[in-house]
This record gives sequence, C-alpha cells and structure tokens, in this order.
Amino acid sequence: MKDLRYFLKTRIDPDNGFLESTVDMEFISEEEITSLSLFVHENLEIKSVESRFLRKYRVREKEAGEMIFAREACRIDFDFKRKIKKGEKVNLRIEYSGRPGIISSCEINRITEEFVELGIFSPWFPALSYYQTFTFEYEIEMPPQYKLKSNCDLEFKDGIWHGVKNTKARNIFIFASKSVETHSEGQVQLTYVPGLNEEIGERSFEYSKWLFDFYSKKYGDTSDSVEIVLVPRKNGCGYSANGMVILGTILEDESDEQVIQDYFRHISHGIAHIWWHLADSRSYEDWLNESFAEYSMLMAVREYFGKMAYNRLLKEKRELSRNLPPVIGTGKNNPEYFSVAYEKGCFLLSKLENEMGSELFDGFLKVLFENKISNTENFLRELEEFAGGSLREKFQKKLAI
Repeated sequence: MKDLRYFLKTRIDPDNGFLESTVDMEFISEEEITSLSLFVHENLEIKSVESRFLRKYRVREKEAGEMIFAREACRIDFDFKRKIKKGEKVNLRIEYSGRPGIISSCEINRITEEFVELGIFSPWFPALSYYQTFTFEYEIEMPPQYKLKSNCDLEFKDGIWHGVKNTKARNIFIFASKSVETHSEGQVQLTYVPGLNEEIGERSFEYSKWLFDFYSKKYGDTSDSVEIVLVPRKNGCGYSANGMVILGTILEDESDEQVIQDYFRHISHGIAHIWWHLADSRSYEDWLNESFAEYSMLMAVREYFGKMAYNRLLKEKRELSRNLPPVIGTGKNNPEYFSVAYEKGCFLLSKLENEMGSELFDGFLKVLFENKISNTENFLRELEEFAGGSLREKFQKKLAI
C-alpha cells in the first residue's frame, strides 16, 4: 500500500479500561486487489465499516505467522465490490470500541487507571501489518488529569490531544499517566512516572546519555534525538517507535549485575536504531537495521562493561547462529528470520570486525552511515571500496550460507 494515512478520533476511559474510536484511513493501491485484511485487538468490537468500494466484511481469528508481534489480534477481511486498480485511492471508515485489557503473555499495552500504553503490539488502530509504514493524525479525548506522550507532534487544546505525524511510522504509540515527568539533556530525553523506581530512572538516563555520545563518536553526529519512556510494568521487553525507546521499569533483581546489563542492552539496541533504520523492514534487507543495531549493542557492552561481558554475549550469538539459514534471502515469512537478524547477522559483523581490525571497522561504519546505506548490494559495494574485493567476496559468501 502506498501513502497510507490514518485519522483517528478516539476516546479513552482509563477507569473502565475502555476505548472507542472512529478511524478514517486512505491509501493508494500498488496493485490490483479485490480484498484487504486488517488487524485489531480481539476485544475491540467492530461497530460499522463504510466505503464506496465495500461489499462485505467479516472478523476472523488471526492465523499463525500473521502480525506475529500482535499476539491477541483478530483479522478483519474486507471484500470489495469490484477490482481496485493499481494507483486507485481507497478510503475506509471503521468504528469500533471495547476493552483491550493487558496482553496476558507479556503485559505490553493496556488501558488501566494507573497508566495507558497503546501501540501495534495490541493493535488499537486497524493495522495492515507490523512492517507497513504510514502517516497519521489523531484527536484523543481522555480525562484532563492524564498527561500524554506519543511518537508524533502533540498539542493539547480545548481538552483534546491533537497528534500529527507527517513522516513515515510503523506504530501509533500512546503513553498516558496522571503524573509524568521529563528530564532533558542535549539530544536525550527521559520520561517516567515519578515515585516508581527512581533508581532505574536515573540509571536509564545516564545509560542513554552515555550511549548517545558513544554512538555519535563511533558513527557520526545526527540531528535526531532520542526519548526514553519508562513504563511502570514488569514484563515485556523494550521496543522502539520513531526515536522513542519504551522500557518497563520493574526489574526482577536490581542488585543482579546480569539483570542490569540486560536492561542496558535493551536501551543500547533501541538507541542504535537512530543510526540504523533505513533498510526496507518488510524484507530480508531488514538485517541491516537489526543486525547492526544488535552489534552496536555488543560494542557498547564491550566499552561499558568490558571484554568479559562482550565475549559472553558473543559466545551466545555464535551458539544461537548454528544451523540457521542464510542472511541473504531469509525474509520475514521465515520463522527463523529473527534469529538470523539478531543472532547470525550480529555474529557475522563481529567476524567482519576481526577481519578488518577495530579501527578500520569503525571507519567503515561511519562511511555506511554517511552514505545512508539501505540495501545489501550497496553495503557490499562500500565494503569492496573500503577494504578490497577479496574481503567483499569472503563476507558475501558468509551472508549467503
């Protein structure tokens, strides 16, 4: 789908865990289609659907492999009256309401009196896929004592939160609480709920400032900033949304060095995506985003915690990489894709650093960032120009086996 845009009018009632929304979405079809599937949380009931193209719609269970991050989503199938031509604009209006609850397996996303966390993992807006990019606008009504943060430009006017995102996004992230505080220094901002794990808040802010400086020196300066949002939940790993890194703050054992290092790793990977995000996330080329962010994390661990911590993690990557399919060509439809991108691709980058030496490797990473490399062919071409055809050929073979 091309030029997908959402406009949402939404009311959120945290006391009752309730949401109701009217969504207008439009896009230009990039091929001839006769049907369309969208995903929403299974507890959201569709009230009505309007479109001049619509013949009928039906709600079905999500099948294995579809919207793999949206664990409690259902699928809505739309059949059109006629074939939609390539280049034709399609408009849909969907009304729905319900109580999404909390994702039972990992706690990410919920509407509660304590706080609201909404995003694509518990899709509160009709999503085409996890990897589909779009722009959006919204008007959100909720009790005035709640303060809201989001991955877009925000304005609070006449009791309504107005959000606008005119650059491409893959998520509409909402965090709201009655008490929200923000600390800023340079290009790093921390948002948290005061009174909930202040020590983790301070530690996260220090980590984030250090990481931003470390990556800036390693890869080159960026005009982008990063906002760390600390959510008062225990389970659910961190995730990123357009320059934001969202993390839980209730740790199993804050005195355990391993737990602290794992927390550092989540922040490291998320911040690294400011530099590594240009490859097509819908295809195997996404390894250039995920493997580079993951190896950035390993290099940060090496610098911050020392070689012993780095070697332990690298050993895990090596073991987890065994018998995995090739990096080149292993797309999102392959159930082993994430192991390939996070484990094998990362481990291969460590091998490349060993081949080149750390100083030359760092220079190569700066060139990749400066030249905005976004596909494997251009990556290999830059490698050949920087380090010679022999190394390009050797590394290309490693990516292909």
